[in-house]
Amino acid sequence: FMARISRGRTIRQVLVGALMAPMFYGFFFLTVLGGLGIKMQRAVELALDVPPLPGGHPDCAKLGYDASFNAVSPGAIALEKIGYRALACRGFDNPIFDLVEPYGEDMGEFLKILILMGIVLYFITS
Repeated sequence: FMARISRGRTIRQVLVGALMAPMFYGFFFLTVLGGLGIKMQRAVELALDVPPLPGGHPDCAKLGYDASFNAVSPGAIALEKIGYRALACRGFDNPIFDLVEPYGEDMGEFLKILILMGIVLYFITS
């Protein structure tokens, strides 16, 4: 398969296109979005003045989230209105989209489309 799609290309082009570009994209994707997720979690913990439990696990009840991952306390609801959520206390259906909410409606929509394009391209090329 690699020989068929690489016909007419130099070894350098194949290495950069097939190995280096996805590696740099993955590194960028994981470091930037991972850092943003940690920053959002810490911002919520500091805003609500709730330290994490020993071992780094969040206390979702003290952060104002119920068992079905909904914000129930006034502080958590106020933070959700401006786009900040305790990501560790959210469900598993869309935390990556929760991550880009604080960037506003226009930039948030652009980032959501960019994330979806990256996911689709990942599955198409895998």
